[in-house]
Amino acid sequence: SLGVDFFGINCWEGSPRFVPAARRAILLREIPANARIAITVNPTVEQALALRTEGFDIIQVHFNPDEAKTDPVALSKALQAQHLWLAPKIAPGKTFPEAFIPLADGLLQDAYQPNAFGGTGQRADWTAFTQTAQKHPSSPGWSTSLQQRSPDGHD
Repeated sequence: SLGVDFFGINCWEGSPRFVPAARRAILLREIPANARIAITVNPTVEQALALRTEGFDIIQVHFNPDEAKTDPVALSKALQAQHLWLAPKIAPGKTFPEAFIPLADGLLQDAYQPNAFGGTGQRADWTAFTQTAQKHPSSPGWSTSLQQRSPDGHD
């Protein structure tokens, strides 16, 4: 009834939009099953599993693949691909890491900012992202989204 497919709640304490666990519990009661997204940055496997235990259906993980702070392979094994969306921070001129494609059912690309993750208000360059998606048209998580929406940029 909200006109959205998913509803994301920011669970990363480093964000000004962070929602504390007590408030998340109240919000989750109002969001339909299979539409609850936990948005976080560099979680450990234990942190991601704790978010699933809270009632989130999907964990959206923002991370810098050039740093060793997050292990997307371990997250995928622990959560299973259908409960994981990966949002690697990709610098301009770099390609989307194709090794991430089988790890998650959702793949996102942030507007790159060297010292920030997501929600910056900057326009994203989808060129490399769409080129990778076109090479993998049957991959879950992005091919349908790109075909339906044909974005040329989004924050």
